[in-house]
Amino acid sequence: MAAAQTTRATSLTLLIVDDNEALLDLISEILSCHGHEAVCAQSREEALEKLDDAAFDAALVDIWMSERADGVALAQEIKQRFPDLPVSYMSGYAEGSLSKFLPESEHKRVLHKPFRATEIMKFLEEISAKVAVA
Repeated sequence: MAAAQTTRATSLTLLIVDDNEALLDLISEILSCHGHEAVCAQSREEALEKLDDAAFDAALVDIWMSERADGVALAQEIKQRFPDLPVSYMSGYAEGSLSKFLPESEHKRVLHKPFRATEIMKFLEEISAKVAVA
C-alpha cells in the first residue's frame, strides 16, 4: 500500500492548455519520459471538457493563446469550478509585462517560455510536493 501511495505522489496527471500543438507535443514528451501524463487541450472549451471527464493533479495554462483565448480567464474559471486543483501559467511575455495580465501574487506561478526540460521538472517537483501534502 505504501508503494502505491509513493508512486501516486510522484506520478502526476496534468492538463496542459496552449494553442501551440508543437509545444503541447514537447511538454507531453518531457512529462512522459519522466513518468507523468499530459492531457493536452488547445482551447477553453476542450480544456473544460477534459476537466469534466478526468481527474488531474494540476493544470498549466498559457496566459494568452490567441486573439480569442484568454488563458487568465480560463485559469480563473478552472479555479472556481475546481478549487482544489493547482493552476499555474506559462507565458512567452517578458516578466516585466506580466502585470498587464496577472496580479503580482500570481507571478511566481508562471513558467516562462521558452523553457528547458529542467524548468518543467522543477515545476513538477513543486506540484508533487503539493499533491503529497493533500
